[in-house]
Amino acid sequence: MIAKSFMSSNGDVIGNRTDDHADQGRAYLASIGVTPKDYSDIYTQMFSRGFARVSVDGNDFHIERPQGLSRAQKSAVEDRLIAGFSVFVNDRRYTESKENNHAKTLIDQLVK
Repeated sequence: MIAKSFMSSNGDVIGNRTDDHADQGRAYLASIGVTPKDYSDIYTQMFSRGFARVSVDGNDFHIERPQGLSRAQKSAVEDRLIAGFSVFVNDRRYTESKENNHAKTLIDQLVK
């Protein structure tokens, strides 16, 4: 199972790790009174607030933040490397996966 979360700029991890990133982002943004304009705005809003999108799948650690990682987020990456994880920072396949997941969701909705 893939554990998904968002990591704040100070290294705090938020989100129910079994929920989709978009659902986690929506919940967090709602908690601070922000309503994203659309699906992609969820990520824009989260990234602009210093959050990085994180997924852990077995021994693979993926982290994304287009604007670059904070000191605490870099430290988390280093900790995973020391622990023997394969670490992927802003990996293209991972960054594009949020768009692919969204497209699949739309297709699933249309087919139903």
